[in-house]
Amino acid sequence: MYKKVRDVMTWQVASVNGSTPFKDVAEVLVRHGVSAAPVVDGEGHVIPPPPPACCPRLLAGRQAGPVFLADRRAPSSGRRASAAADICPVTGRGRLSYPRAEYLFKTASVDLDPHGDGWTLHQLRHSALTHLAAAGRTAPELQAKSRHQHLASLGRYVRLGEETSARITAEHDLAARRRRFR
Repeated sequence: MYKKVRDVMTWQVASVNGSTPFKDVAEVLVRHGVSAAPVVDGEGHVIPPPPPACCPRLLAGRQAGPVFLADRRAPSSGRRASAAADICPVTGRGRLSYPRAEYLFKTASVDLDPHGDGWTLHQLRHSALTHLAAAGRTAPELQAKSRHQHLASLGRYVRLGEETSARITAEHDLAARRRRFR
């Protein structure tokens, strides 16, 4: 038999206000055994999260630890113990694993994907490289960004299209350049 929402939800939601220091928020999360808590105003109304463009401002002053954290504390010993740099010094939670990050991204993008499957992190990187290439970035820059060791493997991901190819050809056409300077 399938579980119902009431079987797994909590009625006493831990919340914080916008002026709560990060260390206190981390303590609330650990005490309640949750990975997130809504931010509420003075009247208890939930404040929507900021847009991604605010991330640099929100992370200013963060001195150590990963940004994207797993739901539970990282093991401190044994074969599954995380490296010290992969553990948040405040909460003790480990860095979000690649498979979990991909699952969350795929789940969040289902409604946006025309096929209804959700996008993978690989597709996200491919899209970023394609946009950078179309914006005129050089092959070495794309190679540095993608960390591909060989330009041939980078070519599979970056399809510039006919317009970009025609523009590059026109810019480097020696005969056309000679005619301009006569």
